Amino acid sequence: MIGQLIRNMRHGVVGKVRRVVVVGLDGLDPERTRRLIGEGQLPHLEMLARNGCFSELKTTLPPISPVAWSSFMTGTNPG
Repeated sequence: MIGQLIRNMRHGVVGKVRRVVVVGLDGLDPERTRRLIGEGQLPHLEMLARNGCFSELKTTLPPISPVAWSSFMTGTNPG
């Protein structure tokens, strides 16, 4: 799926339906990722960041994956 998205972005393929793809990488260190992108070691993430968005998300309290992802998907806090 990501491969097809990247191929479409390279070739300027635009469908009739506007879609959003959210790629969330659990436990990803954004500073390290920026460094690796800058070194040219993550070309696909670089293309996605350049043509889309690359952003850090704030986490929840407690900062654990099941709670954080549930809040992300629903837009509500854990309470």
